[in-house]
Amino acid sequence: MKIKLFGALLFIAFLFSCKDDDTTDSYIGTWVASRIDVSDCENFSLNDSRPVQCNDNTCYKIIFTDSATYTFQIGLDFENGTWASDGVNLTFCQDDEGEQVCKTATGVISASGMRLSFVEGNEGCITAYVMSKEDNATENPDEN
Repeated sequence: MKIKLFGALLFIAFLFSCKDDDTTDSYIGTWVASRIDVSDCENFSLNDSRPVQCNDNTCYKIIFTDSATYTFQIGLDFENGTWASDGVNLTFCQDDEGEQVCKTATGVISASGMRLSFVEGNEGCITAYVMSKEDNATENPDEN
């Protein structure tokens, strides 16, 4: 009886230990924003929701690699660094003149895509990128 109980507990522990890995793996690939929502700003006039799309002039895209690096295209700017996830909270770190600078975001993946949210600026605004996954995860935005 003790062996069956131990086996059942071991199986349950195994299932829960794999949960974060599965969620982290689901981030890997190229994600393109279709909408940007800005909310919860102290200055209500900054709250906004607008559709966006990639074109020759601008794009909002993030590429997560399985080697824990990322490239985030924000308009015409590119941000590169490393990323880690505990399943929902993502940590993005980049080298700024020899100093490691990190920021945290919340990523929620659903059947329809991902919502990647950052608290930004002095106004306390939450900027959320509503994104869908591209089929071609190997594309490099720096080459476009």
